[in-house]
Amino acid sequence: MSGGVVLDIQNGTVRLKIHKKEGQSVTLKFSSGDYKKLTGKLVSSDQWANIRLDQITMPDGG
Repeated sequence: MSGGVVLDIQNGTVRLKIHKKEGQSVTLKFSSGDYKKLTGKLVSSDQWANIRLDQITMPDGG
């Protein structure tokens, strides 16, 4: 999987499983509509995995 992944949010919720290769970055793109709160959970089956939520960019660039 390369490039951006566009999420289709239904009723304010989306679930997604991504299987990526070592060293690969994944960018998720979505529109939150009228929702003002974002929650997420990042998990890995590898106990030594280095996973993180790195950056959230608002539509106004902020």
